[in-house]
Amino acid sequence: MSKIKTVFMDLDGSTLIEKNIIPDDLRNLIIQRKDINWVIATGRSYPSLIKAPFHEILPANSIHIVEGGARLVTLGGELFKEFLLKPDELQHFFKIIDTNAIDYIYYCHKIHDGQGWFRNPLIELKFQLPIRSSTHNFQEFENWTKETTPAKLAFYRNKELNLEHLNWNINNNYVDITTADIDKGSGAKEMLLHLGHNPDEAVFIFNDYNDLPLINALPTIKKLKVGNLLNDVQAEYTAESPLQVAEVLKSFL
Repeated sequence: MSKIKTVFMDLDGSTLIEKNIIPDDLRNLIIQRKDINWVIATGRSYPSLIKAPFHEILPANSIHIVEGGARLVTLGGELFKEFLLKPDELQHFFKIIDTNAIDYIYYCHKIHDGQGWFRNPLIELKFQLPIRSSTHNFQEFENWTKETTPAKLAFYRNKELNLEHLNWNINNNYVDITTADIDKGSGAKEMLLHLGHNPDEAVFIFNDYNDLPLINALPTIKKLKVGNLLNDVQAEYTAESPLQVAEVLKSFL
């Protein structure tokens, strides 16, 4: 087996326990193995990413995949690359979307500038959503996106939706929309190109459906599957939960 030089890490349910807690043995392994490039690959925005304490154990200049591949940023908050939604994609989305099927929708303005939210007033008590930069008026939310051009739209659906001609990924009822051909897989390819590494020199720690684009984009990458959700995905390594991930990694790193 090729020597592993890069570890791509999904966050929620893969390498984090609860919301923003890294298991101690995984934290220690990351600190000890400074020879490995530890790359976060998440659907989270940068402001949400830094709530997890990776800044305590990874270099500030290390580059990570956020917003499902739509942005590559350093942990210190410098933009490396971004892939914004195109005007025609936004226009098509707002033309076909059924607002009654959305409980909430949001986007990240830039990297540090906060987020804009539409909150469905009929159901907002189901979620603890931020009040800042939010509206109950969907037309106002649409106008915000035209002014800022987001990299990703993310929403919670309450029924099936037809998203034909859009690039989207889904986990349960959480849906992400990015520009065409951009996802975690494209982000991982960009990172490997930047690092000068091959896919067979990398491993991906994953657990959910929005991780499939990375697996499909890099068929020779080593896979460490956490949990039992993706029964159809064959992985070289498995872990029951994030608590066992470090032990599995130690067996082959």
